[in-house]
Amino acid sequence: MIFTRPRLSHAAFSMIEVMIALTVLAVAITAILGNYQVLNSARTDTAARGAVSEIGRAILDRITAGDLRALGAETPIGGVVAQPWSLVRSEDLPALRPPLTQNAADPADDLITQGLIPGPVPVEGLRVYIEYYRGLQVLDISTGAVLFSGVLDENYVARGDFRAAFANPGWRDARRLATNQAPIGQVAEDDPVVIRIVITWGFNQRLEFYTTKRRPPGA
Repeated sequence: MIFTRPRLSHAAFSMIEVMIALTVLAVAITAILGNYQVLNSARTDTAARGAVSEIGRAILDRITAGDLRALGAETPIGGVVAQPWSLVRSEDLPALRPPLTQNAADPADDLITQGLIPGPVPVEGLRVYIEYYRGLQVLDISTGAVLFSGVLDENYVARGDFRAAFANPGWRDARRLATNQAPIGQVAEDDPVVIRIVITWGFNQRLEFYTTKRRPPGA
């Protein structure tokens, strides 16, 4: 007598099919979730960079429109409204001048309190540093050629080797203005002050903005 098991064979074959289908489905779901996470992260990063750019522009506009005598001043000078929020806040020396943030320990240092932004923005770890430097040209002693200058383009981006100069700690140390007094008291008449705004957030994300203001004669 011969025994056959067609149903058992068919059942075993169906189980293999189910396992293969589940494996394929799991791979597909993993790929979809991975793509979603990448897209969501990219969307978040884009939104954060846009918000940071707006903050940088707002601060830059305030500095550009303001009187040089007001920058870094604790009290009004000659009828000019003081801008204490723009005191030197060095990225290299944060202990001396803490950065501006949305959640500062000192309310006077808060971006919202100072009216620099209207309300909280979805940016993790936001820090704003405002730095002032002497904008005198740096010359090559042997040739007299200008190595670095304070020329900026219409987008407030330093041209040529000027940005590279800021990457040199020695250059920054030599040109940085003191953190305990207003910039106008540290430059000669008709000399420029170079202003760099550095905004950091998230994991090693940063944007930089540059502009210059010149001390007018008699100021």
